[in-house]
Amino acid sequence: MWIKRYKKRSLLMALVTAVVGFLLFVSDGRALNADSDPFNNAVRIVKVKAVADEEFRKSPNWVEEIEESFKRSSAFYEEQFGIKFELKQIGEWISDNNTKNIQKLLRQLKDQVGKEGGDLVVGFTRQSTNMAECVFNRAALGVALPFNDYVLVRVNKNADFNYHVMALVLTHELGHVFGALHVDDSSSIMNPSLNDSSIFRFDDNNRELIKLTRFVDLDKGVMSINKEYLDRIVTIYKDSLKYDFENASRHLLIGSIYNDLGFIDEAISAYKEALKLDRKDPESLTRLGMAYAEKGLLDEAIAELSKAVRFDSIDGVAHVNLSTVLVRKNMLNEAVDQLKKAIEINNDNPDAHCMLSGIYIREGLFDEAVYECKLALKIRPAYANAHYNMGIAYHGKLMYDNAVSAYKEAINIENNNLMARNNLGIAYYEQGLLNEAESEYLKLLQIDPVNEMAINNLEAVLLAKREALRCETVRKD
Repeated sequence: MWIKRYKKRSLLMALVTAVVGFLLFVSDGRALNADSDPFNNAVRIVKVKAVADEEFRKSPNWVEEIEESFKRSSAFYEEQFGIKFELKQIGEWISDNNTKNIQKLLRQLKDQVGKEGGDLVVGFTRQSTNMAECVFNRAALGVALPFNDYVLVRVNKNADFNYHVMALVLTHELGHVFGALHVDDSSSIMNPSLNDSSIFRFDDNNRELIKLTRFVDLDKGVMSINKEYLDRIVTIYKDSLKYDFENASRHLLIGSIYNDLGFIDEAISAYKEALKLDRKDPESLTRLGMAYAEKGLLDEAIAELSKAVRFDSIDGVAHVNLSTVLVRKNMLNEAVDQLKKAIEINNDNPDAHCMLSGIYIREGLFDEAVYECKLALKIRPAYANAHYNMGIAYHGKLMYDNAVSAYKEAINIENNNLMARNNLGIAYYEQGLLNEAESEYLKLLQIDPVNEMAINNLEAVLLAKREALRCETVRKD
């Protein structure tokens, strides 16, 4: 009896994920009237998960306050646009009492609360914020980003609860979700100075915008909007520059649309226009820097992002973005420095911790990488990239059970995470679990039939199975 020895073929492993901490907001086409929408008569159902923080829950009627506010707002949207907001879940979240910035509270909401099958998360808080105390003097205010799936509504803890104003603010913020923007028309609900005398009415431009965008997929953002509507959307935004006191934000949004269309030069021009109005705006500088990076102009990107970090003292996002470009330049030490600065500004920054773990993996510092992944997951438990990086780190330590578990967590969060599936197959292969490896690559190829890495790795697995079968046959003989 004899056993044939064969050299194990190496599989190709997917690389560490790179985290970009800045989200850009759309595609090309002919102008089209919203009334020609093939879904014009269909009702858009938006499944909502609402959560209230500990301050908001001090009210004995907090559940009723949320339900009644949504009832009024949804009735208006359904009548005007055929959009119906369905409250699927009302839950709890814990806000940071030390946070005085409402934008930062919104980011905390996104880090802490998953959508769990819903389309939209709306958080309610009575947390004090600088914006609320210094700028507005009303019962409630909110914050939402265009075509984004998280909204925060803040109720003044020192004011009596006002159902009318609360529903107005909720309607205003939900308008932002569908691309509506602030106007100086005092009779429009998109005027930021809402009060008891305000009425449920959209101005003509914002009404048209919502009709054009009402079927936006909030997971995919503006890229999911009918491409034939995008020229008209950009035109509306440009026309609004004539009278809008927030026109810098309009230039940013127009730039984001061009960016997603792949028109990077046009996006850069729009971001530069925004900077003419506010040369110290970290968001404009960051978007311009990332647009340069997308064109491969890394030195120009670093120059703009280096300006952004000087003015970003809120959450460290600009530092994270600068680190992504520094990594592309293979300036790893400088990237680590930027990520550590981001964490100094805001330790609850999962992207910074995850990005840092990726650099540590590249340097073979697997224990440090695992530690950073755990910090990221403590902040954002459903963070697929952090689970994926943790899998690679454990894989590097040959701790296969831990690696398999981490890869599976990443896949549970993002079923189409091809890199995690690829590396899970490798982890099985390296343990001799060839059937499991084959199964994983077949699943991957169902998602992406032309994935070259998966095809090559599956061939290696099948070759190993044939060799193993041949050896077993010889052994029996």
